Formats: sequence, structure tokens, C-alpha cells
Amino acid sequence: MQNYLVYKADTADEINECSYSLLKYLAAYNLKPPAHQSVVIYTRHPALMESYASYFHSFEFRELEKTQTTRLNTLAHFFRQYHGGNVLYLDTNTYPVCQLESVFAEISRGIPHVLRWNPILHQKSTTPKDLKTIQVQGRSVTFNPAELDKWNDSVIGISGDPGAWLDEVLVRSIEASSQLPPALAEKWAFHDYLGGKTVKTADHAIAQYDGLLEFRNLLRKFFTKYQEESVPNQLKLIQNFDAALIQEQKRDFQKLPLYRKLLKRITGKHWSIEEYERKV
Repeated sequence: MQNYLVYKADTADEINECSYSLLKYLAAYNLKPPAHQSVVIYTRHPALMESYASYFHSFEFRELEKTQTTRLNTLAHFFRQYHGGNVLYLDTNTYPVCQLESVFAEISRGIPHVLRWNPILHQKSTTPKDLKTIQVQGRSVTFNPAELDKWNDSVIGISGDPGAWLDEVLVRSIEASSQLPPALAEKWAFHDYLGGKTVKTADHAIAQYDGLLEFRNLLRKFFTKYQEESVPNQLKLIQNFDAALIQEQKRDFQKLPLYRKLLKRITGKHWSIEEYERKV
């Protein structure tokens, strides 16, 4: 079966993030991705990313429809069009850090992947106060909301033609949305269906920068300045910016005691995105 990377990029920032992710993917393969890996991007602005198409054996843009508001909606739409394959859906703020053959090999064996999955129920005893019960499809479902915090589906890897169960998950999420915050309803439904199965994490192969608004600003400046550069030149220039490392540096600074933060600010050694902006 063919291997697919699937993105959904709508806003200007998502397009910049998707472009960065594609560049990191091309870097992992030295600008020569394998023929058995295809890229499909759902977007309303294909012209902004068409320069990357010539570096892939198969690279397609698909019109982003109004119904594609979530990850699983997008995957369900994909499988209605392609009817099979090994699929790795990536949020635009994620990017490969190595070649992906090992991940696709496990997906092809029917092992679903998410970005991170760290079960915590086995690490501590729970009390009734930790649990929440909702009514879905005429049954009571009890779960630990804290477990969902460990279920990061910014990356989803599945294989075959899961159209039937994807539709079932979407139905459950719609019903659960009357009882859970909208952002959690689909995550709960996906976790409820796959949580009891063998699920693996993909964070050894894919990194994420989450909530790093400074990096979005950095990408705006980068692609505004270098949009007309060739892809190989963009690739050389973007090597100065590792989003996950920048996020780690910011978090390390934020964890410091207040007096150490103040001291670093006084001495000019505090964390700042300006250090990287000067390299653009």
C-alpha cells in the first residue's frame, strides 16, 4: 500500500507551518523522498506551496471543504477519496525529525500511532472524584479526563480503509460534545475507540512546537523574505531554526526562579526569539 502524509493548512500561519514541516521532511531525505510516500495537503491556497511539489514523486492539493473542521473529519474525507493506504496525518505545527519508514512499517501492520500516548491510570490509584461519566449512544461511559491530557493526537497514523469506524467515532464525538468541551469531545471519542488497543507513539520521529507564538512570527518573517528562494536555498536557510529546540529553551528559561530570570535579563542572557530573528 502507498504511504501518505496528510496536512490541513488553511490560515496564513498554518501555510507557513506546513511549509516548514515540508522543508524538515525534505531535509530528512536529502531532497529525495521515496516514491512510495505521497503528500496530500487540504488547503484553499495551493499556489503558496506549489514550489515544493516538484521534489516529491506524488504531491497533491485537495480543496478544503467546510466540513473539514477537525483532524478526524479530514481523515474521513481522505479515506472517502483514496480508499486505503497507510496514512500519517500531521498538524501543521509538527515536523519529521528523521526518515519515516519505521513508523509507516508499524502502521502498515495495523498499529495506530498518535504523537504521544502515556497511560497514567496504571501509575496511580484513582478515586471517583478523578472520573467523569457521560451518556453516549444509550450507555454510561466513565473515563479519567486526565488520561486525555496524555493523548496527543496532533499526529494520527492509521492503515487500511477505516471509513466505517471513523464515521462511528465522529458520531460519538457529536453526541459527547453536548457534555464535554468541544475541544475534548472528538479526542475522547478517538481515545475511547482506540485507547484499549495497541497504540504507539510517534514522538521519536516527529516533533511538535505547541503554543510557541514567537515561532509563528519567526516563520512569517522567514517566508516573507525568502518566499521566492529556491527550495534548496530555503532548506539551507531554515536549518538555523529548530522549533522544538527553541521551545525547549523557552521552557527552560520560564522554569527558572524569578531572581535568576531577572539576573539573566539584566545581563542580557535571557531567552528571547530576537536571537533567531537576527538570523533571518
